Amino acid sequence: MYAFYDEFGVEVEIGTVRESFFVSCFENIYYSDIGDFKVGEYIFELGGENKSFKQLKDQKNAYVVVDTDYTTDERKIPLWLFGLMGKRDYGKQIEQMANDPLVISDIEEIEKGFE
Repeated sequence: MYAFYDEFGVEVEIGTVRESFFVSCFENIYYSDIGDFKVGEYIFELGGENKSFKQLKDQKNAYVVVDTDYTTDERKIPLWLFGLMGKRDYGKQIEQMANDPLVISDIEEIEKGFE
């Protein structure tokens, strides 16, 4: 995107950068009428550090993905964390993170480390 700015002088919208990064983290992702995207049964709204839950009010399995280093809000997830997960279908992993952020989803990988 930034290459287009250099080449054609087209302004880059930070929201477009956030959404492009987020979409690139998933194999199966869809637009949502409520938030920005839907992955499995989960709805995500992307935004900056001060993004609110206005669009997601009263929605179950809905999270705000924020462009910030960290957050203490249980329903906000820093955008950069999605880049660490690797590209695959995250329905099960998101459910586990939502229910207990300390749950490790891939026990086989841990067991391989002890071989």
